[in-house]
Amino acid sequence: MRNQLEQLARKAPYRSIVRRFGGATICVVIAAGLRLSLDRYLGRSMPWLFFFPAVMFSTWHGAFKAGLFAAGLSLLIGTFFWVEPHFQFLPDISGLLSILIFAGVSVFMCYLSELWYGTVFKLLGTSQSALSERTQQLEAAHEKLQAQAEHLECLVEQRTAKLEETICELETFSYTIAHDLRGPLRAMEAYAEMLDEDYGSTMEKDARDYVRKISNAARRMDELIHDVLTYSRVVRSEIKVEHVDTEKLLREIISDYPNLHHPFAAIEIATPLHPVSGNKALLAQCLSNLLGNAAKFVSPGKMAKIRIWTEEKIGSVRLFIQDNGIGIPSAHLDKIFHIFERAHGSPGYEGTGIGLAIVKKAVEKMHGSIGVESELHRGSKFWLDLPLAK
Repeated sequence: MRNQLEQLARKAPYRSIVRRFGGATICVVIAAGLRLSLDRYLGRSMPWLFFFPAVMFSTWHGAFKAGLFAAGLSLLIGTFFWVEPHFQFLPDISGLLSILIFAGVSVFMCYLSELWYGTVFKLLGTSQSALSERTQQLEAAHEKLQAQAEHLECLVEQRTAKLEETICELETFSYTIAHDLRGPLRAMEAYAEMLDEDYGSTMEKDARDYVRKISNAARRMDELIHDVLTYSRVVRSEIKVEHVDTEKLLREIISDYPNLHHPFAAIEIATPLHPVSGNKALLAQCLSNLLGNAAKFVSPGKMAKIRIWTEEKIGSVRLFIQDNGIGIPSAHLDKIFHIFERAHGSPGYEGTGIGLAIVKKAVEKMHGSIGVESELHRGSKFWLDLPLAK
């Protein structure tokens, strides 16, 4: 095997010489053939017509020496066939001048061609070298960027896993704390009621007021914890979107809440109500909160009047709930959907300030939106925009 490689290495230069000078010979022969084909038209004039291109092409293909070889071969053929006297190598003065001009121009052409192609190849080599270097730099930058992206992705996965673990721990902690807090609060409320029932007749009026305040504060704190847990559950929950019969759901909610019946409230449902695409449990939470607020926030001694209807829009349904309540000040319209924000701080209207925040989050989870129009002492009109059931 080694001997074969050495033989090939020794033969390579000879093959290169044969290719270069063989190409020059072919170019000259072709030029001579073309010139002979035009003899009947040109005669002895323009003997070097096709030999100049032959010399140039030979120089381009085989470098300077191949061009000189083509020029010499062209001189022999051209002198023999087209320089007077014909078929001899004894040219006269005009023929000798023609030969010298061709020889000089051919040598100059070989030199220029060598110079030109050498410069071009050098520039191409330099450009190729610069391009190769730039390509290597880009490949290195790409590899570095890919490594950084993989590192960043790994870091994000680690931090996401850690965040999920922390959230899970916080959820467990919040439920545990809520359960532990609601127990003592209910005990406080129960003991306060027992104290009022068993010893209320023997206590002074101020003492009985204190006992009732303790009971009310405990109940309010229990409701607040319950609403916070409800809000947290709505935010975290993964919902299943389904077809919801709005009218049927509303009638079920009204039948389950005594404060939505006569003499506390009069509810008018403008049937038929359009069905929506949402989650039944979340929508029930929204409607019960809105109807409960409409029945609660009315002037003393006045029965709540609530009207419910729907309007179909392009791909969605707008559900309206209008009441004759005390209304909402315009300064609070942008705040009522935030957690712990209340439009009415009067002790006559109890609440935790979380109900409407729960409604907003629940509607957003169902890919909908909520809005309100209201004026103080002139009632409110809430609406829910939800996807139309298909």
